[in-house]
Amino acid sequence: MGGAVTTTNAISDFVSYSAKPMGQIQNTSGYSGAGPMQVPWNNLNGALSSANDVLTSIEEDNLEIVIDGSDQTAKTRAGAYLVRGLSHGYIANIFNQGYVQTLDFPQNPSQPALSGYGAVVDQAISDLQQARDIAENNSFNLSGFFPWDSPPSSAQVARSANTMSARFLVQNSRTLDENTGSTIGGSEQYGWSDVLGWTESGVEEDISLQISTNPYEDDYAGLSTFINWYY
Repeated sequence: MGGAVTTTNAISDFVSYSAKPMGQIQNTSGYSGAGPMQVPWNNLNGALSSANDVLTSIEEDNLEIVIDGSDQTAKTRAGAYLVRGLSHGYIANIFNQGYVQTLDFPQNPSQPALSGYGAVVDQAISDLQQARDIAENNSFNLSGFFPWDSPPSSAQVARSANTMSARFLVQNSRTLDENTGSTIGGSEQYGWSDVLGWTESGVEEDISLQISTNPYEDDYAGLSTFINWYY
């Protein structure tokens, strides 16, 4: 975050994030710079919870989703695992600890246990590969899933899951040793051979991503154009 945000704005302590050396982060709810950390943390964990609600209904309550006579259960299940994998992956990349939210994660915990970023990225990959397996064994289009302008096919969903598995693992290393060992990125399971395999089976086509219109919005672009005179 500190490398991406460069501004003289003191709001949300952005000036401290972009200072060299970087300002000290205060681990308190009253910290003026807590917002930029709280927003991704809350939203990503909320997405994990929502994905688990869907998976619980399908896998434990045996819910079948039929729309206009078409069984959408496999597509919905793949989408839930995809959301769960993407959310775990971004939490692992951004934060040093996170909650591994599988279906046995306590729903009303007084003090849930945090896991290190290596365990979180392992769960991200497990979720993404589960989405891949479902997509490879079913035929559907998954609407609302960018970077494609039109709903991607199940084959494209499978390739996306592989590409994101590789990306999250490569980006997860904090040290040189974590990038050169038998496993990488703090993972206990995956290494460079896995990254190569996922990349070879990943997204192949060029992507031109436009997210400046509804329903997606590029906040960085908005800040740099709408109020660039201020920042």
